[in-house]
Amino acid sequence: MKAEIVGVLFDRCGKQPGSALGPEAIRYAFERNERRDIRLMYRRNVAKWHEVRSEPLPEDRSGLKNFNQALACYMEIQGHVTGVLDRGHTPIVLGGDHSIAIGSVPAAHRHVQKLGGKLGVLWIDAHGDVNDPRTSQTGNLHGMPIAAMVGRDYPDAPDGVKDHQWKRLIDNAMQGCGMTDDQFAWLGLRDVDLGEAKYIARSMPRSLPMSMETIDRNGLLSAFDRFTAWFKASGCTHLWISFDVDVLDPVLAPGTGTAVRGGLSYREGHLLAELLNEQFFGQLIGCDVVEVNPILDSNNATVRVATEWLASLFGKKILPWGPRL
Repeated sequence: MKAEIVGVLFDRCGKQPGSALGPEAIRYAFERNERRDIRLMYRRNVAKWHEVRSEPLPEDRSGLKNFNQALACYMEIQGHVTGVLDRGHTPIVLGGDHSIAIGSVPAAHRHVQKLGGKLGVLWIDAHGDVNDPRTSQTGNLHGMPIAAMVGRDYPDAPDGVKDHQWKRLIDNAMQGCGMTDDQFAWLGLRDVDLGEAKYIARSMPRSLPMSMETIDRNGLLSAFDRFTAWFKASGCTHLWISFDVDVLDPVLAPGTGTAVRGGLSYREGHLLAELLNEQFFGQLIGCDVVEVNPILDSNNATVRVATEWLASLFGKKILPWGPRL
């Protein structure tokens, strides 16, 4: 496997500034890792590093926060991800706030469509991220990426700046190739707004929401088996993973602007990565790792856990003769 990293230094659509520093922190943690096997994995498998830096643009204060800057950033991400996939490599997109998935996932979706397949997305996150401008309590786009991809509440007759921007975002990001509910599964949900909960309930059983309550009651292995069955039943052929570090308990990952208590444990997180590597490595087309905020971190804990999680996803084993890819 040859990967190319797209580091997105963008945090203007999140709750707190600082996640724009996450990509460089993760890169440094890989290159200078105390574990030789992780350093070698990075050097052998990462072919190239791309950097997306967004410049401030004039904004309409009555519209979505930093909309023009965000849209320009998403389109640049799409160009990078498309290029990586066209070269036959695997894009690893490091954020930045979770809104950057509006750039990465649609690009992968269109690439898979051209191959005659269907993309499935595993959204590993404490939050649903399926608000739209009318249901969002904050107006932050990092809580809306899935809603944009499926065209939630697409305004037939835009009314006001936010509606016009939302239509423009969907038109530009999806380019007429909108995604559907049966392409999304959530794992680790525990902080879901009322409007999101209603939407997710309507989307079932096409989509697959798995909350921490589900994992607490039945265990991670059961949740993973449910995901595997759903992926097959939905007719998905390729997998994109979008991993928000706030899915982990904040004791492990304090460096994020959207921490919620009661998340995955360290070993639950790594077991999930190991299972995904074992079962889906041949179908994994790319991934996001987002919302790492070094400013809020404690002793670099969140950067380290994100780096180690990625290493497990791409094949690091506790014992080299353990379960193979």
